[in-house]
Amino acid sequence: MLTVCCKLDVPTELRPIVDATLQAFADTCTAVREVAEETGTTARFKLHHLVYRDMRARFGLSANLTCQAIARVAAALKAKHKRSTFKPTSASYDQRVFRLFEADWTASLTILGGARRFKLLLGEYQRRQLAGMDPTAATLAKHRNGRYYLHIQVRRVVPIPKPAVGVLGVDLGIKNLASLSTGERFGGAEVTRIRDHHQAMRAALQRKGTKGAKRLLRRLSGREQRYMAWINHTISARIVRFARHHALVVSLEDLTGIRERAKVRKSQRHKHHRWAFHQLRDFLEYKAVRDGVDLVLVNPAYTSQTCHRCLCIGKRAGDLFTCSHCGYSGHSDYNGACNIGLLGACVTRPEHSLFCILAG
Repeated sequence: MLTVCCKLDVPTELRPIVDATLQAFADTCTAVREVAEETGTTARFKLHHLVYRDMRARFGLSANLTCQAIARVAAALKAKHKRSTFKPTSASYDQRVFRLFEADWTASLTILGGARRFKLLLGEYQRRQLAGMDPTAATLAKHRNGRYYLHIQVRRVVPIPKPAVGVLGVDLGIKNLASLSTGERFGGAEVTRIRDHHQAMRAALQRKGTKGAKRLLRRLSGREQRYMAWINHTISARIVRFARHHALVVSLEDLTGIRERAKVRKSQRHKHHRWAFHQLRDFLEYKAVRDGVDLVLVNPAYTSQTCHRCLCIGKRAGDLFTCSHCGYSGHSDYNGACNIGLLGACVTRPEHSLFCILAG
């Protein structure tokens, strides 16, 4: 499944109706959530029979949108981080109340008062991904900048991964966003400089507090996130393209929960918590599936402390890693990437992995 984000051209006269639809969808979700908590019901179909008629009468949504709201609540009840209220920022559609017209690149959406057709403002990438596709679902969203978007889901056939001849280790970090076992590194100095600049600007504007400062804050909202997403897209695309061209498996650290486990100095907490490693991992995963490249996740324990040549514990001092056992000395991130590659070989080709034999 691939989600294509498309800008939606909503005429001025229809914006109040679209906003009212999003508000009704959020109110329906919140009301359904309250009933679910009172009755202790989490199953979607039981919840549907309990609330469907009442929700339709109270909020005026179409039958399908009401069902979509109930389904969203049922899914949220099973999520790890549960929400008690829902914001009027999105509404879910399936192919019964959403249709894409490729001839003029418009989309038909059911809102309060009936179905309306909206023009999609597409770039070449979106047209290429949607051409000839039969979308299965979509999400109408209003972003913080006040613009409307349609997130269209399409099902694509992906190539079967070819037999790999090796493993490409990828070490994720803050100073170097990604370091490869080939020796290539994607530095993060410029990213850190730009993010520090945005942080300082936001702090200064918030202290000022004038109307002009608030307008500028709204205009700058999301710029840092968009920049970081562009950087991560660029890095992930290059890594997956290299792995596909050389028939390699991508080996990546599983850093789930590292923010809670890692202990950092107070001065480094902000930099550590805005580290966008999870986004880079997500981009690598979906691009690898799309391009027919295998990707494996390995345990990151001791990958930065172990010498990739003799597998003994060495010493890391900043960017330099040294091993007193075999005498190896080199860049610490490169050493970590090589260890991640060796661990990936344990997963993909354990019978040929010397690392597995030595590590027991």
